[in-house]
Amino acid sequence: PFPRVDRFFHEPDFHGLVQFGKKVTIPVWDRQIQMPYIFSNGIVHNVKPQYFASVDAAANLVVEGRLLAKHAQANGKRQELFILPKVKPKKQDIRDNVLGVLREMQGDGVTVVLEYEIPQFLDDLRAKL
Repeated sequence: PFPRVDRFFHEPDFHGLVQFGKKVTIPVWDRQIQMPYIFSNGIVHNVKPQYFASVDAAANLVVEGRLLAKHAQANGKRQELFILPKVKPKKQDIRDNVLGVLREMQGDGVTVVLEYEIPQFLDDLRAKL
């Protein structure tokens, strides 16, 4: 959903630091989710652009991210989940509810990056190289 993000992670500076399209096991639930980008630089940054059609789907992803951050250790490194949401519904109330739930529930290893925040998010990641 965000071509700019895809181009960013394919830049030569990130060669060898990013894994693409890897399945990540969520601890406790013992289920896997597809992670489009995993950037590792001492901390594992799981970056997941995601379309949402419901509040439940948004809440579930936040819970999965919290479990990942709390329990998982990838090569002994701390893990974080960055959710880059897109909301499918045209209805403003559903869109507002999904984004509200994501913002309210973030924390504990989960960060929500809204579309207008993506340039700063990418700049922050580049600074971590």
